[in-house]
Amino acid sequence: MDHDKDKEMLTAFRGEVSQLTSLRHPNILAFYGAVTSGEKLSMIVELMDKDVRSYLRDEARGAALEARLRVGVGALSGITYLHSLTPPVVHRDIKPENLLLSQGNSVVKICDLGLARHKHGVFLQTAHQGGTLSYIAPEVHRGANIDESCDIYAMAIVVWELVTRETPFADKPPQSIPGIVGWGAERPTLAAVT
Repeated sequence: MDHDKDKEMLTAFRGEVSQLTSLRHPNILAFYGAVTSGEKLSMIVELMDKDVRSYLRDEARGAALEARLRVGVGALSGITYLHSLTPPVVHRDIKPENLLLSQGNSVVKICDLGLARHKHGVFLQTAHQGGTLSYIAPEVHRGANIDESCDIYAMAIVVWELVTRETPFADKPPQSIPGIVGWGAERPTLAAVT
């Protein structure tokens, strides 16, 4: 592998480990340790059953709206905790794959804090946009300064998915999403609610 890529990967790994060691909340994935010897890097975290993407694909069709919304409430509790820290932590990659479930979908945990940043001041400035296109807030698509509201936007898209059981912007080419969301102010509609 490329030496620069190895250094970048190690820096990202250390950053995520550093984030996880300081976070303790029922809706944040528990971190137990890290393995840094040898050629592989590993994190030891609590065991969860599945992510919300799997839940949406396999179980949400038959689940009552109340049960689906409980998943959202658990995730929002974790996001509220991150934003209440001093300084606040902005996750920057809230999406179904980064929300884990266990115990019959009654426990929700936020994971993958690799893009998370502590916010110092009013806005977070970062060289890397990060995130997944359908969940990225309009201001992030535009390259503007960001704050906690980018996580709230992403979580609103996840809640939209939990309510509608549809994929956001499924009818749009992925490369068009930054333009239609960031500059065109397009949002998913609730027309698909059943």
